[in-house]
Amino acid sequence: MSIFYIDAPCAIKPFKKHDLLKEDTLDYIDHDMRKSNLKSETMNILSDWGSTYKNKGDKKYWEVIRESIHEHMHDVLINDFGYVWFEVGNYWYQQYIEGGKHGWHVHMRTMFTSVYYLEYPEGSPPTEFMNSITKQVFALDEIKEGDILTFPSYVVHRATENKTKNRKTILSWHSETECGNSYATSQT
Repeated sequence: MSIFYIDAPCAIKPFKKHDLLKEDTLDYIDHDMRKSNLKSETMNILSDWGSTYKNKGDKKYWEVIRESIHEHMHDVLINDFGYVWFEVGNYWYQQYIEGGKHGWHVHMRTMFTSVYYLEYPEGSPPTEFMNSITKQVFALDEIKEGDILTFPSYVVHRATENKTKNRKTILSWHSETECGNSYATSQT
């Protein structure tokens, strides 16, 4: 067997509408009746993951930012990464209060995962990636509030324990992409 690495695009890019949309988005999240505490040995978060909504419009926080997120993802996936089509779906939020964490995991049945650092006060624990072969871990220390991280969904990652009294809030979603003819005609 031979194991090798190939290109896997990742991006950290500021969300241009963060200052404009942060408070309204957080207000809807703070008043979400479907928020639950997801707790296990490796997880302790407040989230709407797995909650039943009658329709997508029930996620009021997403309606506040949906169009702007779509514009951001067009910029990243089409302009920066060079894909010709994308679709955003399966969105949720996670809040990390003191003791909050989300252990090592990947995201199945999707191509890219994005994380929007909606509320990320100083001292918040960074997202960490792990090389699945070498097990080397590295933290994304350059993340700031208002940034959106986009990466291939198979990359092993975690949110380390929040040891502060400050709440960290992220929104996350999945994206599918398609490459066009430019990939088929590319030469080495």
